[in-house]
Amino acid sequence: LLKSLSLPPTIVVTSHPSFALTCFDIDTVVDFIEKPVTLIRLTRAVQRATLKTPPTLPKALFLKVGHKMQQFNIDDIMYIEADGIYCKVHTKSEVILANINISDVEKKLSNTHLVRLHKSFIYNLIQIASFDNRYLWIGKQRFSLGVQYRGKLSQILNAQPTQ
Repeated sequence: LLKSLSLPPTIVVTSHPSFALTCFDIDTVVDFIEKPVTLIRLTRAVQRATLKTPPTLPKALFLKVGHKMQQFNIDDIMYIEADGIYCKVHTKSEVILANINISDVEKKLSNTHLVRLHKSFIYNLIQIASFDNRYLWIGKQRFSLGVQYRGKLSQILNAQPTQ
């Protein structure tokens, strides 16, 4: 069963220790626990499972555009701009109006490199060419950093902006 499924890191728990060697032939199995399970042994297994799991970032975002759901490659998005109850998605090649407000888009992007740094803008961290205490640049275009977001960019990028 384990070989036939595509699973995240898996911990096998059984009362039959004879299965241990066979389990480790499966790439997704990170640990094997024999019953009865102790809290210490379970904790150690969970730590192994989470250490082996690299964080994966979503590659695409689906937003409603008109009457259909449209896919956006996250790496192609330069920035997202609020436009009332809608938002404009600025990609490398076009600007598309999506039927969603910027706060709802921000929730969908929580595990990506697109970050809200202004009440009206979400920026792609990969596209930022430079920044200081008040502005950031994507290419040659300058954008304001929101007052409440100014320290956030430095923390995310682990850099100190120039004065």
